[in-house]
Amino acid sequence: MQNRIAPANIHLRNGSVKDFVELLNDFLADRPLRSLIASNEAVLQGVVEILLDPPRTRVPELYLVMNGNKQKGDGRFGFPDMFIVGDGGSDSAVVLELKDIHLSGLWNGRQGHRTKWMNPSYAEMDALAKEVSDMDEELMNEMRYMYWSKRDKRYVSTTVGKMRKDALAQVKRYVKVIKKGRAEKFDDSGVRDPRVLVKRSRGTLFSFVLMAVGGRRILYQAGKAEKTEFSYSCTLV
Repeated sequence: MQNRIAPANIHLRNGSVKDFVELLNDFLADRPLRSLIASNEAVLQGVVEILLDPPRTRVPELYLVMNGNKQKGDGRFGFPDMFIVGDGGSDSAVVLELKDIHLSGLWNGRQGHRTKWMNPSYAEMDALAKEVSDMDEELMNEMRYMYWSKRDKRYVSTTVGKMRKDALAQVKRYVKVIKKGRAEKFDDSGVRDPRVLVKRSRGTLFSFVLMAVGGRRILYQAGKAEKTEFSYSCTLV
């Protein structure tokens, strides 16, 4: 796997995510079920960081001012999961939105309950993990998913496909703001992160949603490549 990391990263920065997704899939395939039960989005982000090379090009939780006219907690700020800046004079950058679809959420979604959370047995989790590993992507998009919404303070029932669609819409909003360059004033919108240097220069912004389903499969979705009047580099080298 080690000799595949550099080529996968080069392809990712040039707008092709397929090789990077295959790396992630191979990494997940070897994980024991017990680790999948404890997995979450932070774990997924950690794995992605390990596979992103060189380290100086990755900026987790990029600090954006989405709308300087809004209040904190009401959509003023945004934090893309991973921003990959140019390396060695590259004029491209990549925005990654990561989503973790947990096995227990898939199992609860299948039960049909909308307000009650149940804990599946180890055997049920194991059977579902094996099912997800070989499932057709279209069928996977139709799978019900249940999760706890901190904002709504209740359980929410949705589908994998809906989560994927919403994540793509979110990453598009991030790209729209990043294209504006640096937010010089606190009431502007744009990049506010001190880890990123923004310069006037023509470039390209690529964006992708990477969704780990049941810890066994990575579904991905590409956003539209956007031309920008700025280039981005990391200040922490």
